[in-house]
Amino acid sequence: MYKIKILKPDEISEEEFESALNCARTCIESVLENELLIVEVTDDSITIKSNDEKGLMNTSLSEIKEKIKGCFCNAGGLVYPEFGKIIFE
Repeated sequence: MYKIKILKPDEISEEEFESALNCARTCIESVLENELLIVEVTDDSITIKSNDEKGLMNTSLSEIKEKIKGCFCNAGGLVYPEFGKIIFE
């Protein structure tokens, strides 16, 4: 299981932040659709876990980070303004 904690910038409303988190979740699901993973949003975190009954992850954290980068950053690599800091745990 991988957890991504996202810090909300002060200048972004809670509603905008929650909307951005749900958009990121949808993007991650789309990018990882062939990986048999479950993506969930809880408060300020996105959790990616195995859909396998044994809970085994076949994709490394570095592979996932590379695949989902575009869900949090624009084409220039800058983090979208709705997200402050992104922490992979």
